[in-house]
Amino acid sequence: MIRRQVIPANTDSDLGGHGTSVAGIVGARGNDGLGMAGTDWGAALVPIRVFDELGCASSADVAAGIRAATDLGASVLNLSLGGPTGSRVLDDAVAYATAADVLIVAAAGNAGPDTPPMHPAAHPDVIAVGATTFSDTIAPYSNQGDHIELTAPGGSSGEGILTLVERDAYSERIGTSFSAPFVAGAAALYRAQHPTATRSQVRAALADSAVDLGAAGRDPVFGHGRLDMAALLGVPPSPTAADDPCAGAPPAGFSDVTGGVHEDAIDCLVHLDITKGIGDGRYGPSLSVSRGQMAGFLARLVRVSGGSLPTSNPDAFSDDEGTTHEAAIDALAAVGIVSGTVDGRYEPSKPVNRAQMASFLARTYAHVAGQPLPDGPDAFPDDDGNTHEDNIDRVAAAGIATGGTDGDYDPELDVRRDQMASFLVRLVQVLHAT
Repeated sequence: MIRRQVIPANTDSDLGGHGTSVAGIVGARGNDGLGMAGTDWGAALVPIRVFDELGCASSADVAAGIRAATDLGASVLNLSLGGPTGSRVLDDAVAYATAADVLIVAAAGNAGPDTPPMHPAAHPDVIAVGATTFSDTIAPYSNQGDHIELTAPGGSSGEGILTLVERDAYSERIGTSFSAPFVAGAAALYRAQHPTATRSQVRAALADSAVDLGAAGRDPVFGHGRLDMAALLGVPPSPTAADDPCAGAPPAGFSDVTGGVHEDAIDCLVHLDITKGIGDGRYGPSLSVSRGQMAGFLARLVRVSGGSLPTSNPDAFSDDEGTTHEAAIDALAAVGIVSGTVDGRYEPSKPVNRAQMASFLARTYAHVAGQPLPDGPDAFPDDDGNTHEDNIDRVAAAGIATGGTDGDYDPELDVRRDQMASFLVRLVQVLHAT
């Protein structure tokens, strides 16, 4: 909305670029190899501008924007703005939104610790977000006070937040305006993951999952602490060098993978005895992985990752008799990691495609970890309606699977042996960090 007028689609209406940068932190598309990724690029954004050409707005303008966003169905509002005084009209607009179960997030302000609270961040029904540096200290410009509820990265001099700017470019920004959208995007992602959660429940989840910094408990500098999206969404933490099972893996020495992008992953899988070469000192990186071979790889991965498989299993399929991987197929079928066709066949020689691979990975994680991977946002545009879409989104959110530079996942493409190595290594790392 521009001064209470709805912005037409595909209109360049951001006069100063501030709104574009804020929106980028929430919704910049991920998995496309460009620039950076937003916190929830599957979210629908409702851009509303309440400032005029001179960068001025009244409380009535901000209040009108809050009401308009609420009426348009927004579930989370990000207000990267503020002023030194509150008003009845602004309070009424906040009450209007909260009555509609809308969660409101606002920037705390950039005037430093010894200044009065900014509004609407100071409102008790608004999450006030301060800024941290990349070393988890409070940013020197960040407002402080008892109203601070959370902090999130806002950058500091010489080390800003990379985000979108005008004309399809990227730049670094600094300030609580760019901390708030991290929290707003996380809240939107949490509401997508928990569609029945109320604004109060989302607010509590954000607080409970935050990394407590400064004085123990809530304090006027960090609030409840720094946003932790992984903890909020139940995503396993990234492995560190200390618990990375690939640390110290020696080169496997295959002549046909030297310098390849998947070389380190292949070295790791050989080190863990999950995969081997095809003879003559070669790995065969471009060869497709069959469903039978994948069963063998996954069975070894389960055991390497601390899981177990039953040793005595019924014959699950009619077409794998006498194959090298029959025992692995039957064991994985017994615990629900693999399944066959409707006519009782497994088709062990058929190549695994990238969509099927996602489900194999997600089910293996669930079996070893004892819980499923958390749901993820819609990560790719080309898997909509695919049987494996939910698992593709889960493994993408966990960092186990990635798409191409064009942002697609290519679910029907066969998985090659080198790609398979990277998929499996990421799964091993996530499991070891869980």
